[in-house]
Amino acid sequence: MTTKKRFDEIDLLKLIAIFMVVILHTGLLKIDFIANPSFSVFAQFGARILMEGVPIFVLVNGFLLLNKPYDSKKHFKKVRKIFGLVIVWAILNYLSGLFAHGDLSPDDFMKTFLTISTGSKYIGLLWFLIYLLSIYIIFPVIKSLHDNDKKAYNYLFKVVAFFTVGINLLTLVINFANLWLNNKGLPLIPGFLQKFTPLSSISYFLFCFMLGGYLYEMRDKLKKIKIWKVLLCGLASFAISFAYGVIVSEKKSTMITVSYNYSTIFLITDMVCLYIIALKYKSKDRFYNKIVQDIAKNSLGIYLIHIIIVRCVNNLIDFPKDNLAIRFCFTFGIFVISYVLVKIIRAIPLVKKLVEI
Repeated sequence: MTTKKRFDEIDLLKLIAIFMVVILHTGLLKIDFIANPSFSVFAQFGARILMEGVPIFVLVNGFLLLNKPYDSKKHFKKVRKIFGLVIVWAILNYLSGLFAHGDLSPDDFMKTFLTISTGSKYIGLLWFLIYLLSIYIIFPVIKSLHDNDKKAYNYLFKVVAFFTVGINLLTLVINFANLWLNNKGLPLIPGFLQKFTPLSSISYFLFCFMLGGYLYEMRDKLKKIKIWKVLLCGLASFAISFAYGVIVSEKKSTMITVSYNYSTIFLITDMVCLYIIALKYKSKDRFYNKIVQDIAKNSLGIYLIHIIIVRCVNNLIDFPKDNLAIRFCFTFGIFVISYVLVKIIRAIPLVKKLVEI
């Protein structure tokens, strides 16, 4: 039996990513600085625009998959597993919604399941698995290009980069300029360019996936970069995205939709900087290193189960959430409960496949 090679920095990134996801779904951060312009709220807004754990998970998948031997039999077995997880967890989320609110019917479930998106009632969380499945379906082609025609692979990366990060940057620039220009035609340009997107909704996922492969290839070179340079670059990138959100919100007198930073060059820069910083992390035989590694192993299960825990706990206990410290305790409690439950599930042979791929 072969043991999977583990990368210490990837374990750390997975821990950070899953904690980000739990933070978003427990309502830890209050970000409306227009209604409440306090330092604490500004700080929470700044934290929120960095809290994008899903792109990190996609990046990690590309890092691990693109640079190891391809086995078609194992790969398509994994594809079937992911599809099965989508169905099973959709049902479990439906049942938890029924427990918490009692306002769903089989007909509602069918309509919701067949139109899964980030906003789908109770099962919106599964959009990540849907998109990941889409990447896995075309992975044999991506892997073949990566291994046999790097020139074509690099070209594909540039294409998806342009239609995601590139057009997003153009959108930000146009929207920012239009705060003063008020030109009705300018905001239509990014949408026009998006019509030529060859891979539609999964382009950004594919970009992050392929970026992960590049990070693996550059791993040794990235290790040599001075940390102070990485921190300076990351802080500058964050400062620009933070200032953009504040200026736009203040100018319009209403809060900007925080997803504006989701696929920006600024978030990508911060993700790469985070990876380089994580490279300095070395797992040793200490209890906290073992915890990091174990949470990383169980991150998918935590992702799948935590929203059900949030729903059930909120239905049973009315937590006062006006205080940031209380909200943090609630978030941390959800994280711990989810982690423990996943450990229990993985210890039971008949159901352990519910939380692993």
